[in-house]
Amino acid sequence: MDLYRLTEDKKYFSHATELLYTLTVGEIMEKSVITVSADNTIEDVMNLFKEKHITGCPVVDKNNQLIGIISMSDILDALYNNKAKDPVSAWMTRETITIHP
Repeated sequence: MDLYRLTEDKKYFSHATELLYTLTVGEIMEKSVITVSADNTIEDVMNLFKEKHITGCPVVDKNNQLIGIISMSDILDALYNNKAKDPVSAWMTRETITIHP
């Protein structure tokens, strides 16, 4: 049964909603996160996204601290502007909202 049909069936949707209220972020978050450096090129990140089948990832500094995020939308904007060789830092979103597990 696909997710759309599950949400259409109120019995399953109600159960899923109740379940979400009992889980913590730490229980459902991805623990092996792929990250990139601000110095990586847009082209490199585009290839990484394709290889790993992802559409976004955190950008970290040399101390592995979050400094932004880069998304497929950012990549497409850069490519549209013929900026494949630009560093991720030129296109990433710096203002991020984070929560702790």
